[in-house]
Amino acid sequence: MTDGAKFIYCADAGLGSYNIRKFNSMGGRSFIVTQSVKKLSDTLKKAVFNDYDYKLLSSDESISIEELKNMDKTDKDNLALYKDTAYKIISADKALDLGLTEEKVKKTGKSSK
Repeated sequence: MTDGAKFIYCADAGLGSYNIRKFNSMGGRSFIVTQSVKKLSDTLKKAVFNDYDYKLLSSDESISIEELKNMDKTDKDNLALYKDTAYKIISADKALDLGLTEEKVKKTGKSSK
């Protein structure tokens, strides 16, 4: 890798806790965490599916989900947009309920999160 090259780390949802996301964002680092949308908490589903802060991968131009849904896919002028990818960044500088709480049962029979 060359100096100044951008590197993005991809991980599964097990690395998506607030503290890990915050640590991995220090120094301008980037990472991607994958997770099943079906298993997301309602709070995170709202953050993902609201029509704000989506951008095109090719240009970083803002785009809305509504605009993508209503685009004429048969219009040749829209071919580049049709082949592009929309993404959204959810910053690690705020805590989000990822719906990944785990309950552990101790030998004493007591449970903790």
